[in-house]
Amino acid sequence: MVGYIETGIAEGHISPPVGLLRSAARLLCPPTVLTNTNPRMKVEQEEIFGPVVCAVPFSDEDLERIVKRANDTIYGLAASVWTQNLSQAHKVARSLRAGTVW
Repeated sequence: MVGYIETGIAEGHISPPVGLLRSAARLLCPPTVLTNTNPRMKVEQEEIFGPVVCAVPFSDEDLERIVKRANDTIYGLAASVWTQNLSQAHKVARSLRAGTVW
């Protein structure tokens, strides 16, 4: 997970997280929002297990494009749709190929 975040920072596409907290027993990562990503980036193509999300804005006119982009991966464990428009959220959620959509 840390490698994904570091790669995103190096590519200049995300803002750095607040900071990684290290202790003798574990590494703690704060929630991290990845922005300005693109479909060719590893962070969009692979699943990151941790408090990390790729936030990709969309509008009513973008629904077909955004669903195609979200489904363009060999993975699909989970996906989420965040919007104030409940009708739009349901439409997008029905079109996503993922095990769980919330």
